[in-house]
Amino acid sequence: MKSAAKLVLCLLVLAGIALLAVFNFSTTTTALTCDGNLNFHGTAPSRADIAHVELSEYRWWVHLWSESDGDLRIQLDNAGLADYVSRLERVGDGTLAMFVFWDFGKTEMVGGYRVANSELTLKISPKATFMGKCRPR
Repeated sequence: MKSAAKLVLCLLVLAGIALLAVFNFSTTTTALTCDGNLNFHGTAPSRADIAHVELSEYRWWVHLWSESDGDLRIQLDNAGLADYVSRLERVGDGTLAMFVFWDFGKTEMVGGYRVANSELTLKISPKATFMGKCRPR
C-alpha cells in the first residue's frame, strides 16, 4: 500500500513539473521598439510615433490546442494606443521570415512584421496605419 502511494505521489510531482514546463516555456518573446509614422489616410498629416512591441511565438506543442503561431502586444507612445492582437502567423524561416497578425473580432487591427527589413506595419483602423523601422529592445 505504501509503495502505491509513493508511485501516485511521484506521478503527481512529474505531472506538476510537466505542467509547469508547458505554462512557463510555451513562448519565446521578441521585444521591439519601432520608430515610425502614424498615417491618417488623408484625414490629417502623418505624425511621428514610437511603437513598443512584444511579439510572442508559441512552441510546437501549443498547436495541440491553438491554431495561432503566437500573439502580439503593442503600445504607441503618442497615439495613446495599447492593444493585444490574438492571432499571429509565421511565414517562412530565418532572416526572410514574416509575421502576419490580425485580431479575431477586430477586423481593422491587421499588420505584419518583416524580419529581414525589421519593418512593422499595423493598420489600427480604416483611417490610421502605423509604419516603422524596428530594433531590439
